[in-house]
Amino acid sequence: MGQSLQAWRGVTKSYSEAFKLYKKAAAHDNTDAMNNLGYMYTFGYGTSTSAGDAIYWFEKSASRDNVSALFNLAVFHIEGHGYPKDLSKGAELLSRAAELNSPAAQFNLGLMYYFGKGVEKDYAKAKHLFQQASAQGHNHALEFLMKVENKEKVSETDSIFDWKLKAI
Repeated sequence: MGQSLQAWRGVTKSYSEAFKLYKKAAAHDNTDAMNNLGYMYTFGYGTSTSAGDAIYWFEKSASRDNVSALFNLAVFHIEGHGYPKDLSKGAELLSRAAELNSPAAQFNLGLMYYFGKGVEKDYAKAKHLFQQASAQGHNHALEFLMKVENKEKVSETDSIFDWKLKAI
């Protein structure tokens, strides 16, 4: 992307400068910076794209229980980005993030239990996860929970697998 000359609150927006600053912060064990480096390597913000480097930083951050990095690694496994596609490994990572109160992980893991993707179908677990996520304000979880509780027919096309990588 290179450097943008757009100023934001008196600072010139620069992905390459952000990349350098995240590197410094990551060297001081800042797990959010590690996750954000993975994000930048994924999309080529301030650096070239590199699935290997993205995985390195996501794994380093996730090993310290950073929920965004756990979620991002789950996405990589589920989509087969840098790894062979592995829904059960993705579910395992989402489960760790869900235990750390990530509403996005709770919702997406709930979908996996609801539809039996990478895990055995378990409507009770799915409902519990939707409840946890919706209690934290996750709108899609609330919508899906209402459909499930109203016994509306839900097909996989109604699911919102919001596998979107997250930067902090």
